[in-house]
Amino acid sequence: MELQLMQVQTGERPARSTADMLEALCELILVFFCYQVDSVELQREGHYVAAVYEHESILSPNPTALTDRQSALELMRRNLDIYEEQVIAAAKQGAKIIVFPEDGIHGFNFTRKSIFPYLEFVPHPHSMTWNPCRQPHLFNDTEVLQQLSCMALRNKIFLVANIGAKQPCEHSDVRCPPDGRYQFNTDVVFDDSGTLVARYRKQNLYFEYSYDTPSTVDYSIFDTPFAGKFGIFTCFDILFYEPAVRLIKQYNVKQVVYPTAWMNQLPLLSAVEFQQAFATAFSINILAANIHHSTLGMTGSGIYTPSKSFIYHDLRSHNGKLIVAEIPVITPDREASWESSTKHGETTDLPNKNFASLPLNDQVCHKTNQEAHCTVAGTKDMNTMDLLALHEAEGLK
Repeated sequence: MELQLMQVQTGERPARSTADMLEALCELILVFFCYQVDSVELQREGHYVAAVYEHESILSPNPTALTDRQSALELMRRNLDIYEEQVIAAAKQGAKIIVFPEDGIHGFNFTRKSIFPYLEFVPHPHSMTWNPCRQPHLFNDTEVLQQLSCMALRNKIFLVANIGAKQPCEHSDVRCPPDGRYQFNTDVVFDDSGTLVARYRKQNLYFEYSYDTPSTVDYSIFDTPFAGKFGIFTCFDILFYEPAVRLIKQYNVKQVVYPTAWMNQLPLLSAVEFQQAFATAFSINILAANIHHSTLGMTGSGIYTPSKSFIYHDLRSHNGKLIVAEIPVITPDREASWESSTKHGETTDLPNKNFASLPLNDQVCHKTNQEAHCTVAGTKDMNTMDLLALHEAEGLK
């Protein structure tokens, strides 16, 4: 905005018309608005802003009791209202994608019969293009999908959530359950226009008797304009070769979205440690969203890169937590460049991936030990730990 210096011979300040003052005010507002938009969109080349939300879900007081669809929707909409608040908050911070936890919308501890009113019908995205927000009446029992789709559309953000899904089957199908339907623990992904672009059915169930295991493994991948392709797997899947490791090794996935309902268990099943170790070992980015129920030991979410993590772990709080961070896009080409630089002794922003094996007869450190070999080092960004290299796939399958 150009300002003109007005020279007044009389020494008196000239009067400005109301129209001039309004015009100047409008120009100032426009400049401020443009600055705000630019600042939100501003991010470094080769990077993107991601968000995960650790959600303290509103649970059914009696999940084993039978209920109707309307009552189930009332409960799920209470959780979805919280989701929408977090989507808006993440989008305002420039997030391109947001991930919500496993079981965050409907809860857990259901029986096969009691979970049925909470289940949605989810078509395979490869069989058709469907935008639930814009085509709400195409299928029955898709109210949750519609609300998630509209969140993504209104906020121009990729959205990942976990729901229960149902799929009718014929009795001629030898695997068809007696009640005539499959029930799957299912992740759904919507792009920034609200279109359903991916569906993943959990392969490795953790005492989830209300769900069925898919007959074939889903290798679910979706593309984004800001970071290329992402892979999906859920909670307990991270301990198995299928589909987690194969997605990375065979399909060259470098970005992973990971809904989970993880109960921390000593000594090794701590959510953030496991997630961080997985990202480091495979040189990938993981966007991990856990459920938050401190009385059940359920916490631990984060945005992980091979060299830096943004984590949340709190067993004292009873509140959810939104994590937003800018992270680098990892591509196969960039990883090859990093590995080449490492071989030539150049510094990189990735840690050394060549872990040394540890002899199995090494001394063991106990909490009360004071021996010199018992050292524990910690920093704000990363904990120092010993890693045992696995040279074979045995134990991962």
